[in-house]
Amino acid sequence: MRLLVPFAALACALAFAPAATAQIAFVAVRGADTVLVVGSIHALPRDSSALGPYLAAAAERATAFAFEVDLDAYEPIDEALRPRMRLPEGKRLNALLPDSTLRRLRRALPTLDQAEMQRMRPWAVAEAVLAKDPDPRMAGYTPEWGIDHLVLRIAKRRLKPVLGLETVKFQLDTFGGMSWAEELAYLDHALALSGAQSRLPRLVQVWRAGDLAAFEGLVLDPALWPTGLRERMLDRRNAAWLPRIEALMAGQRLLVVVGAAHLVGPNGVPALLRGQGFAVRQAMEAVAPSPVRPPDAKRPRRAKYHDD
Repeated sequence: MRLLVPFAALACALAFAPAATAQIAFVAVRGADTVLVVGSIHALPRDSSALGPYLAAAAERATAFAFEVDLDAYEPIDEALRPRMRLPEGKRLNALLPDSTLRRLRRALPTLDQAEMQRMRPWAVAEAVLAKDPDPRMAGYTPEWGIDHLVLRIAKRRLKPVLGLETVKFQLDTFGGMSWAEELAYLDHALALSGAQSRLPRLVQVWRAGDLAAFEGLVLDPALWPTGLRERMLDRRNAAWLPRIEALMAGQRLLVVVGAAHLVGPNGVPALLRGQGFAVRQAMEAVAPSPVRPPDAKRPRRAKYHDD
């Protein structure tokens, strides 16, 4: 299991096309401190994976990189989360859910070991449901070619620092800390989406048109978010990232890559940065970053990422 990928691939989707004039990315400037925050789709097919000239150049010139979580830490996080995926000893899902819900589960996951499913908590079953996209147009979409991993490969090749915005505990609590009511709402949400036509093609189209308002309307559609789920998956995490981003950007040309749904709306990362006194603008394809100042040099007035 790969944390946060299935849901984010549905709700935070975008694709980077070289022909686009705008990016789901934002440059935030406060004094001499500047950060580029890039929206990501966590899974793409290889033949359509492209950062575009601006993002590729920004990744090549960044001095530090931050992701939602250290991407190399997925395996230990998964291992730590595994006990939280299971119901208490002696409990079985078929005794805790209505028969109608169980029938929907069997239709949604016909190949899943039913005995294994009976030992899983509702949130873990919901993740399995969301990971199975029924739209044949989505065949071949894998994390390996997602924007996160494209940028990560550049960071590793350049031997630059790669950091996570969240601790392992915070990641564990995002899912493992759900109340029973939240878990059931998440499962109902996943089953409602199961079998429906994927939203990814439309989201990709909106991105390629550079229409931020339309993108925001799609990813923040209330139909996607049962009560409390958006606050847990997006708002709470966005607020927790802010002090981390501010600390990491000092003396660096910092490039942050997170799911694109984290960048829109009144509780999105750009809005929160504005609330902290940053001047924030959407990045355009023609933008090029300027050299970063040395950590011990006098702070320049010019932003490290700027529009020429």
